[in-house]
Amino acid sequence: MPNKIAPSLEEAKFLIEQNPNRMLKEWAKEWGVSIERVRQIKEECGFHSFKNVNNELVDVIINRIKYEGYTMTNRDMYKDLPIGYDRFRTWCLQNKEIQEKVNLARDYYLSSEKSEKKCYKCLETKKISEYEKSQKYKDGYNRYCKVCIDEIGNTHEEVKTKVCLLCQNTLSVGSFNANRNIADGYSSFCKNCQSKQRRKKRLIQSKIDNP
Repeated sequence: MPNKIAPSLEEAKFLIEQNPNRMLKEWAKEWGVSIERVRQIKEECGFHSFKNVNNELVDVIINRIKYEGYTMTNRDMYKDLPIGYDRFRTWCLQNKEIQEKVNLARDYYLSSEKSEKKCYKCLETKKISEYEKSQKYKDGYNRYCKVCIDEIGNTHEEVKTKVCLLCQNTLSVGSFNANRNIADGYSSFCKNCQSKQRRKKRLIQSKIDNP
């Protein structure tokens, strides 16, 4: 079988423009290159590079480290995100506060007993009784304290539009599922992108189950 060759930048730009929401790992498999190389090609073609720190993406990654047990170097953590390990590592090197959040998140996940936790909104460490219970997180409690949850609930009605972290489109909040655990009250990814990701996962799983 002949070796696969990555397209030229001009060809890659045309292909990506035709299918802008295609997962990086799918391009990588088709072109015979790494996922990180696909990210580099997209940047060289002028697509959004996330050179500047994106705080919403940082929050998503920190939460995965804190509640799902990922390490920063685990590249599986970035599979559905528009950045990879190399970009996030650069952010950590440029911003010591992000690296500190990573360290705290990892320590939190590894700790066995938690009588206190730090609220992700007010950043205060409070007794665990100050948090609502939630099965969504491994410690069984919401990441925002009760006071902040009330404040978030009072500000949701002010939000009219939001930028999806995957497609980067500015959409009405009706295009997002409600999520009380996100500061603005809506999921980070629009409904359309979530549906596409679910379909792709089912397709990939189907190919694995039925080779």
